[in-house]
Amino acid sequence: MSRYIPERLVTKVKGIINAYEDYKEIELSKNPIKASYIITFLLMTLLILFAAIWFGFYIARGITVAIEELAEGTRAVSEGDLDYRVDVQADGEVGILVEAFNNMTHELKVNKQEIEAATLDLQRSSAEIDRRRRYMEAMLENIGTGVVSINRRGRITILNNAAADLLRIQSDWALGRPFNEVFKVQHLGPIRHLLRAMREKGKKSVSEQLEVLIDGQLRTLRSSLTLLEGSDGRHLGAVVVFDDLSVLIRAQKVAAWREVAQGIAHEIKNPLTPIRLSTERMRRKFEQNAVDFPEVFEIATDTIISQVEGLMDLVNEFSRFARLPEPRLRPCGIGSLIEQVVNLYRERRGDITLEKEIEGAMPSVMADSDQIQRVLINLLENAFDSMESGGRVTMHAHADAERSQLIVEVSDEGAGISVENKEHIFSPYFSTKYQGSGLGLAICHRIIDDHNGAITVRDNQPRGSVFRITLPLASSSTEPASIERTAAIG
Repeated sequence: MSRYIPERLVTKVKGIINAYEDYKEIELSKNPIKASYIITFLLMTLLILFAAIWFGFYIARGITVAIEELAEGTRAVSEGDLDYRVDVQADGEVGILVEAFNNMTHELKVNKQEIEAATLDLQRSSAEIDRRRRYMEAMLENIGTGVVSINRRGRITILNNAAADLLRIQSDWALGRPFNEVFKVQHLGPIRHLLRAMREKGKKSVSEQLEVLIDGQLRTLRSSLTLLEGSDGRHLGAVVVFDDLSVLIRAQKVAAWREVAQGIAHEIKNPLTPIRLSTERMRRKFEQNAVDFPEVFEIATDTIISQVEGLMDLVNEFSRFARLPEPRLRPCGIGSLIEQVVNLYRERRGDITLEKEIEGAMPSVMADSDQIQRVLINLLENAFDSMESGGRVTMHAHADAERSQLIVEVSDEGAGISVENKEHIFSPYFSTKYQGSGLGLAICHRIIDDHNGAITVRDNQPRGSVFRITLPLASSSTEPASIERTAAIG
């Protein structure tokens, strides 16, 4: 029995049969296609893997080579080779590191060259400083002026041969010690006081003439003290310079004595002329048997006697100066001497007021009271003579315990003393008075000298002069031990 099948259904059946047949054919080639895909993907994976490995090695090689070069450069630089350069092309942080290393070696080389040049300059400067130091040391050791250098801690750093010989100090012992310990000896007290006084007053330099007793001889020293300052104004210490003026003063005294001899010869010639003329006149009248011989004889003898008396006064005054008796030093109270002299002159002139000022108790001094009284009288005489129109004369006395001295000052309001006369005021036969012998102040200077003291003169304000006498105290030979300390200079 046949059955009618629609064409559309037949077409669909044919399509299904064809698809099934295609499927069967394709199913047979499934494994080869799958294998080809797998092989393709495997080849691509291997290619990518090999490319990644090569790229990694390439990048690693760029880093490791630069690191090796940097390590080699570090070793070379550590051995002193600053010319080493890393010539590797690198990017990123490694390139920055390589460039920084090369810059560092270049800067190290430049700095080394600068340091070597600075070291060379420093060596030259050090050699020059050393040469100058040796020259200064040689100069200081060979000059005749004493030099003492003190640092800002108050310790002695330089004491040349002249200063050691002059002050009787061992330089090896003194170096490095405080100045107040080195100068604690009694005869160096004025120098120690000069150092302390300048520090307390805040001065930068001071110069004084000091009287120092060394080995039993009174020496006159010109002492100059100067503070040392750095370029920044800081105090570095002080330097003391000593000049021994004893020989110069001795030469001045010899010259003064020559002037005295010339003056004495001149003064002696003056009265000899009228004596000779009077004698010749008497002789001539006597030979002529003149009637007026008695009258001429009386006049001539009066002239001769007056001239001889003047000559005797001159000789006696000079003899007192040239042959003063040796002072008999014993403890003496200056206060009582001042009281006696002031009472003696208090009522001498009504237009002059004489005042006495004594500070505190007056300690004893080793002195000859008669000679000291003669000095005070002479100073008062000069003070009264200098004030023609009246005024005030003051005698002031006080003790300086630190310097172990007693100081007496006689001040007036007279005409004063000119600058050019101050240098010769104590010289023998020098006088500003019309009829003065010029020996009064010279005798005073001689007496004070014999007492190991000093006498000076300065201007009084607003007018007049001040004569200053310094005498050592009786207890100065036993100076109490002072507390040792390191003083600061500046």
